[in-house]
Amino acid sequence: MLLRIAIVDDLPQDAERLQQALTAEGQTNIIRYESGDALLSAISPEQLDALFLDICMEGTNGIATARQLREKDPHLLIVFVTSSPEYVWEAFPVHPFDYLLKPYKEEKI
Repeated sequence: MLLRIAIVDDLPQDAERLQQALTAEGQTNIIRYESGDALLSAISPEQLDALFLDICMEGTNGIATARQLREKDPHLLIVFVTSSPEYVWEAFPVHPFDYLLKPYKEEKI
């Protein structure tokens, strides 16, 4: 089964590392975005199986992006991938599947 995954991260090297880890795990169709605003304007959550989302970005941050997507699709798997542990309690109300801190261990993916 081909998994449809979006990666939203404003740091290209972090997005690339995550994409490589996800690709190594199986058949995936990965789309990358540099901001929450770019994702929200380009795709609807029903088109995704999972979303890997940074929190601290220009424009709409990751938590606000997740909140908007969660309103449209309560079942979307959202994984926050961030270097900011202090946002974990703000992320909790959008019911993320996981909250990974950078640098994460590849086996966590």
